[in-house]
Amino acid sequence: METPTNSSFISNLIGTVEYSTIPAGTVLLFGLLGLLWRPNAQLVSAIQHLSAGVVTSVVAVELVPILLKSFEKTLLDYIAVVVGFSVAVVCLSILSYFLPCQCDDDCGDGQGDSQDKSECCKEEKESCEKKKKQSCEQKKSPCCKAEKKSCEESCKDEKESCKKSESPCHKVEKKSCNQQCEATLLVNDPSSKKKRISTAEYLKVLPWLMLAPVAVDTFLDGILLGLTYVGRPQAGLVIAVGFAFETAILGIMTSSTLQLKGFPLIYPVIIIILFAILFFVGGIIGATIFSQGQGTLFLAFISFGVGALLFLVTDDLLIEAREKKSVVTWYTKFQFFVGFLAVLLVHEALE
Repeated sequence: METPTNSSFISNLIGTVEYSTIPAGTVLLFGLLGLLWRPNAQLVSAIQHLSAGVVTSVVAVELVPILLKSFEKTLLDYIAVVVGFSVAVVCLSILSYFLPCQCDDDCGDGQGDSQDKSECCKEEKESCEKKKKQSCEQKKSPCCKAEKKSCEESCKDEKESCKKSESPCHKVEKKSCNQQCEATLLVNDPSSKKKRISTAEYLKVLPWLMLAPVAVDTFLDGILLGLTYVGRPQAGLVIAVGFAFETAILGIMTSSTLQLKGFPLIYPVIIIILFAILFFVGGIIGATIFSQGQGTLFLAFISFGVGALLFLVTDDLLIEAREKKSVVTWYTKFQFFVGFLAVLLVHEALE
């Protein structure tokens, strides 16, 4: 015979998995869509504003009430809230500091926005032939030092210039300049496509600086969904829908970026599937560890979730949504308030 505790645990686990299918399914659907279509910059900005509004409303309407309900005003609870919130902000700030520029996301959208400041990022979109014809004297780009040299020679010079470059993209790049050039030649150079490229070589030049933060974010979102469902099942549904907007952007931008960089179809498909699996794994872990929905550890992780989501809004979604000023209009900004109001109305409808 099942005890009430076991019954509650199984119920939380099943509910979390069911709700996880919403954002996980969204990242799969939009990831596959990204292989066929890449949204323009204005639409991306509008969706990011909408997602920011949704996530902010989720924090205010769903997570904070759960935190306050579990808070018993003991010294341990105060410490748990402060530590959980602080750890989220500090850890994500450190991650943001070391990864301030993701050229892989900005290149290849075909918009040619004049606000793009990274010359390295701009040149990645151009073919080798165009690189050779560029005027180095006019561009003053640290990534272009040999106008009439072949691709291989240009990349060789690029390795040396990257070492002295002040570009933030180069400062935070964990790979060597040699690997950057390798990636450009191996994947984007038409001549390399005539050769058979091994899986190991493709894995070596994958844009890990773009993929790793997305994977971590997806995993943490799954954990937050699990612990939110344990705290209040209705809140789990609302936060699942909110995360679906976020995963839609991650899916479509990741797959379309990898395709534009020349990776075979199988690579973006596998990566998108892994993101979906990560969300399920995070959700199961969250529902398993916090199956009782109470205690100091539960309170600390709810506080962590509040801090992490607020950081996501202020330091990620809104900044990226307004990065290209030429596409930000009253309409795109208005989507933030639409998202906030939508979550509020859904919350009241489910009460």
